[in-house]
This record gives sequence, C-alpha cells and structure tokens, in this order.
Amino acid sequence: MQSVRRFYVFILSLLLFLCPGTISKASESEAVKSKPSSTLVEGSWAVDARLKVTVHINGYKSETVHENAYDVFTFNPDSTFEMTDASGYWREKARNFSVYFDAQDVDNLFYEIFGDYDINVNVNVTKCIITGTVGKSTIRGTMTFRASFYLPDYGLGGTIAATIPFSGAPTTDPYDASSAGQSLKEIFRGVVGKSIKATLQK
Repeated sequence: MQSVRRFYVFILSLLLFLCPGTISKASESEAVKSKPSSTLVEGSWAVDARLKVTVHINGYKSETVHENAYDVFTFNPDSTFEMTDASGYWREKARNFSVYFDAQDVDNLFYEIFGDYDINVNVNVTKCIITGTVGKSTIRGTMTFRASFYLPDYGLGGTIAATIPFSGAPTTDPYDASSAGQSLKEIFRGVVGKSIKATLQK
C-alpha cells in the first residue's frame, strides 16, 4: 500500500515539474500563430517603371519597344491593391511581396488595346503578377505580363510579353498618379496596340 502511495506521489511530482514547461511552450506556440503578418509594404508608393514589351504575330518579325512610365501603387490594410485602372490583392512574407491582379481588369485591358484599332481578338492571359522587395524607404520589383491571342479576321495568332522593372518611394498623394507622366496602363496599352497595328499593315 505504501509503495502504491509513493508511486502516486512520484507521478504527481513529475507532473508538477513538467507542466510549467509544457504550458510555457504551448503559450509560445499560440503567440507565434497569433503574431500578425508583416505589413512593411502597406501604404502608397510613387513608382517609376521601365517597360519592355515584345509583341509577336505568327509569320512576322517580333517587335520590342522600351518606354518609361509612372504610377502609384497602393497596398491597402485589407490586402487589396490599387494602381491606375487596375486592382487586385497583395501578400507579403518578410520583406518580399507579391501582387495578383483581378482577372477581369486584365482581360478588359487587352480587349481595350485591340478595340482601339477595331480588331477582333480572343485573348488568353497566362501570367500577370508583381513581385518585389521592401527596403528602408523604397520598393523595387518587376511586373510581368504574358498573354497569347488569336485574330479571327486575319487567321493569325500571337503573343504579348512584358517585363516591367520598377522602383518606388512612399507618397502621401495616391490619387494623383497622372501628374508625373503616363501611367503603366496607358503606356502599355499604346505600345501593344501600335505594335500590332503596324505588323498587320506590313
């Protein structure tokens, strides 16, 4: 009987010894889970960009155009993203961020491009993303577009590829993106449309 009592005392002592550590580790684990994600990129950034756009129509030589553009990227607290005439949502891990665009905005852009020149088109956007890094007072990254298209009136297909490196600084005026020059959408729309029209007229 005494040996049984000693056994229970031993177990109780062991539990009292182990429990504080277990509770502490559990608390630490919960703290990690509840720790808010990083929001270094949150806010508005005045962005300077350099576009490299290549348009290729099957059977014709590719055309590559370089242009400068300006825009304001706004990373809202609710994880939504805004730039001139386009929106999406953003994610951040450490100092790296990604932006994924609303599919309808991207589709509309390409149909506007071809519509400017009264060209019927079927478009398939395969990639549209921004990736970048937050510095002490800057952001840097690249916007990437990839799309294929088919022109039923011409019986021709082709591709559009754009690589757009950018850098930005904080701004307190997220709505005046046009004051410093043409936006990314305006430049991109003009470059692609003119390239396609020029190729079809050859």
